[in-house]
Amino acid sequence: MYLVPYAATPTSKTDLESLPDLLVSSVLYANLVTEMQTSSLTAGEYKVYFVDSEGRMSAPSAKIVLQVKDEKGLSIARVNQGSSILVGESGFVLRDIISQELGQEIDQEPNQELDLLESRDINDLIQVKQDGDTLHISYNTDSRRFEVIANGIPLAEIGIQPVPDSSISVEPTEDGVRIWPGMEATESTEASLRFTLYSYTEEEERGAELGQVDLPIRFDFTAPTVTGVTYQDGVITVTTDQQMGALPLVNSITYSPSGAFNGDEHFLLDNVPVIALSEDFKQLTIDITELLLNELPLNENGKFRLVISDLRDAAGNLSDKETTLDVRISNVDPDAISEGE
Repeated sequence: MYLVPYAATPTSKTDLESLPDLLVSSVLYANLVTEMQTSSLTAGEYKVYFVDSEGRMSAPSAKIVLQVKDEKGLSIARVNQGSSILVGESGFVLRDIISQELGQEIDQEPNQELDLLESRDINDLIQVKQDGDTLHISYNTDSRRFEVIANGIPLAEIGIQPVPDSSISVEPTEDGVRIWPGMEATESTEASLRFTLYSYTEEEERGAELGQVDLPIRFDFTAPTVTGVTYQDGVITVTTDQQMGALPLVNSITYSPSGAFNGDEHFLLDNVPVIALSEDFKQLTIDITELLLNELPLNENGKFRLVISDLRDAAGNLSDKETTLDVRISNVDPDAISEGE
């Protein structure tokens, strides 16, 4: 029995025995299970020929694929099976946030361009397990690659590739892997990021492939806008058309008893208000109870004026212009709700 490369086309026993990647095993009887030790062969595609005592060759077997045995028992998968990666117009930086915040990059010069981008943790997207235990994925700032670490020792590394290549740009930097949309990407473009697990090597070339997983990309290039604002019981609520990815800046809050803002304003930002996002991340609540002085002349003609900026959605799209919102107090009763203008 001869195990030979699948691409080979031998026509005789002599041809078989001249092939470089070859394994030969004797078969004593028909229908006998025969095992062959393949550790000396490289991973790839092979096939089997049988040759009888008179030198006659059989037809080749079906394709046999030899894979590298993962002696460390590593596997790669998504953290959430139904998850996708949301990518905005400016993209984001994929990092190992925990380790990097602990000071791995303390000697590096700050990169102002990357600091303005949203950071995401690779450990929130994919996971590598060994015998059921989840291992930490760390970013090596020297080699600029992600490594799988166990007890402080790198066991494997992870490569990132866009599919198709033109859909996403992937650039390793000293601060992490920057990922942003390709030149021709639109919100309807279908794409994914492929995370491939390789055996660890200190050489520049990749080690043996141990597995891979694809995460679909969802492009969103539209910055959020405010769709409404209300006031009730000392709380201003701002509603947006998209989920917010972070708290915006509240630049000023003023109150005009006449609603005309003609010099009768009261400025209410002497103290920092309590700001929070709703559970669906589409509403921003600003509690100004502590800012409302007892002598503040609330009346049904009065208005609050709120100026906010840096409104950012979950994809990282930023509305960098200031937004001015006027909120009318149509009724000063405790349960009254006023509509934004």
